[in-house]
Amino acid sequence: MTNRSLLVVVAAAGLVCLANARGGASSSPGAPGAAATAYQPFKTVWSGVYSTADADRGKQAYAQLCSRCHGATMKGGATAPGLIGTKFFDRWHDLRLGDVVAYIQAAMPREHDFYVSGQSARDIVSLMLQKSGVPAGKTPMPNDVKALQEILITRPSPRR
Repeated sequence: MTNRSLLVVVAAAGLVCLANARGGASSSPGAPGAAATAYQPFKTVWSGVYSTADADRGKQAYAQLCSRCHGATMKGGATAPGLIGTKFFDRWHDLRLGDVVAYIQAAMPREHDFYVSGQSARDIVSLMLQKSGVPAGKTPMPNDVKALQEILITRPSPRR
């Protein structure tokens, strides 16, 4: 890892810690389901937190930055895991949207001396959400770190 890459990882981790401290991430949002809805202080990814334009831009960013390792279909490659559907929710459930964005910015792509811009990371996350069945909203994904840390990733509700 180059000094620049290490600096980016440390800086992103610091931003996530700061956002967690300010966003009240230490408080438990409660278990998913009907009971948690009444007490849950966080908006979830299911409330339209990205736009279709975000996801459309994410297609280009993903093809350029991610597809070589994670595969063209986002279902994983020989050296990298799948990024959508069950694999997405298994990895990120009960974390914040800002955590995914920060991780992409700080740790991806691993073998390069550059980092993924905030806009590209948000667009890629929007595409991941879209391909995972999370509906788009009318407004773009927020670019404010604190706002992203206030959006909880939850699994889809079981169909009855």
